[in-house]
Amino acid sequence: MIPSYGELYALPAFLSELVELISSDTLVMVCDDSPVGIRYDVESLCNEVFAGKQLRLEFNFADSKTGRGAAVRRGMSQILDNYPSIEFILEADSDGSHRAIDVLKVLKFSESNDFVIGSRYLPSSEIVGWPLSRRVFSRILNGIIPKLFRVNVGDVTNGLRRYSTHAVKVLLSEPIHNTGFIYLTEQALVLKSVGISPVEVETKFINRTLGKSTVTYREIYGSLIGIGRLIFSFRR
Repeated sequence: MIPSYGELYALPAFLSELVELISSDTLVMVCDDSPVGIRYDVESLCNEVFAGKQLRLEFNFADSKTGRGAAVRRGMSQILDNYPSIEFILEADSDGSHRAIDVLKVLKFSESNDFVIGSRYLPSSEIVGWPLSRRVFSRILNGIIPKLFRVNVGDVTNGLRRYSTHAVKVLLSEPIHNTGFIYLTEQALVLKSVGISPVEVETKFINRTLGKSTVTYREIYGSLIGIGRLIFSFRR
């Protein structure tokens, strides 16, 4: 499941790598918030990648930009409704920062785990090409949030993660407090509240080389407001 907004270049490139590794029993769903004019181009370019391959690609569109968290929940609901026998749902960013081989590593990790995070902050993990400002902001969030909410995880904001069907049902049973990328943290807190702790897997995180980042100062400000909402809702 890939939340996306206006990714005309990075998303098709990422899918081109992914289709070489996934099997026919894997569904790829793009949850796209792009404006209508761009949406058709995104759909067309993605369909070109899958043309002639015995693989499944579906789309979930919104009428406006709803935010990463809202897009993820739409996708989760649609998948559970249409594929009730699924085993896992994996979410990955659309900007090419997650390598296809790491996506498969997280997807194929031990079946006994309900919640798996592809981590940027394990000793064997690596971050390539990220500007200093992004590194500092990410380090601050991933230093403060786990301590603030007593979550035993080193990377609570990375967008590469896998959930069991049980974990997805838990997430959808709770109201959403943050529609943006800070929903990644909210997911971990919701699962923690029912005793589900994440297992982290090392990854190589690569800063996007195609397209433009959607993480703006407005998004950063929104994430700080979102942490405040989480303190009110989850910190006891």
